[in-house]
Amino acid sequence: MNTDTNLMQNIDALWNTTEAMLVGHGEGFDEPIDRDQAVDEDGKAIYKSYTLSLDLGGEYFDPRIIAIRFSAEDMEAYARNW
Repeated sequence: MNTDTNLMQNIDALWNTTEAMLVGHGEGFDEPIDRDQAVDEDGKAIYKSYTLSLDLGGEYFDPRIIAIRFSAEDMEAYARNW
């Protein structure tokens, strides 16, 4: 598996920002989760994909949000290496 270093760095930056929200995506549902709910004790992803997002504020019609969506494989690589 070839994991993009920039993606891992971006995940790491938001992962370590306590205001950022982590959402796990499954079959037909999205669920806000705590960081320790992303992978199981063996480092396997619990959800099919994930989104880390940070609301930077902004106007009602012009919100500023940073969001990174990534796969279960990316989550497993992050848990192993970062």
